[in-house]
Amino acid sequence: ENQNYTARHKNSFVQAGDKFYLMGGRESAQTVDIYDYTTDTWESLAGSAPFEFNHFQAVTYQGLIWVIGAFQTNAYPNEIPAEFIWMFDPADQVWIQGPEVPVGRRRGSAGLVVYNDKFYVVGGNTDGHDGGFVPWFDEFDPATGQWTILANAPNARDHFHAVLIGNSLYVSGGRQSDAGTGNVFAPTIPEIDVYDFTSGTWSSLPAGQNIPTERAGAASVNYNGRLLVIGGETETPGASLAVTEEYDPQSN
Repeated sequence: ENQNYTARHKNSFVQAGDKFYLMGGRESAQTVDIYDYTTDTWESLAGSAPFEFNHFQAVTYQGLIWVIGAFQTNAYPNEIPAEFIWMFDPADQVWIQGPEVPVGRRRGSAGLVVYNDKFYVVGGNTDGHDGGFVPWFDEFDPATGQWTILANAPNARDHFHAVLIGNSLYVSGGRQSDAGTGNVFAPTIPEIDVYDFTSGTWSSLPAGQNIPTERAGAASVNYNGRLLVIGGETETPGASLAVTEEYDPQSN
């Protein structure tokens, strides 16, 4: 591994074309590090981001990297949610300000997926790490710029990734951060919430299918139709988890 990049956490790492983009986080949040896996080399765009984006799940759509559901300040524990959607254009290496996020639906540390050319934002926290965790679920249509409020998820949570598998959205891991009560790392959420786009309904997996190792701040991905949850933090401050766990929706 060529390690010529900015070590960071609470960030996003996303592929666009034949390169990967490391952006946001706690450390040098306005620097974008670009990894070319064909040459195993990094390029840094220092100070390019308009804000210190952190706690977000960036996604690539129509050639742009989209940042929705992020904090735009790093002032712990009351990080401020971004007021606008932001996009990074990998071709021109520039940031683009998108539509405004409705005032009453702004939050960071949220999950983000794209389904049928629309963005879906779930969960998050309206007040950084200070008790603003929400179960909100919103749809954003980039073609029209319209926001639609959908039914809340069964559980409020922050510090997680959302994953799309087939016609279902999986929300796993995460916690309810509340510095005001001294519980920044707890409680973690054991339940897996699932939104069925076909029926337009939420459900939670049976208790026996809860995540085996509760954690927040993990990476989650769809790999071969299975949900992988990787790393993360427990309710007790300390070393990050090294464990990866996999859920098979077909066999449950």
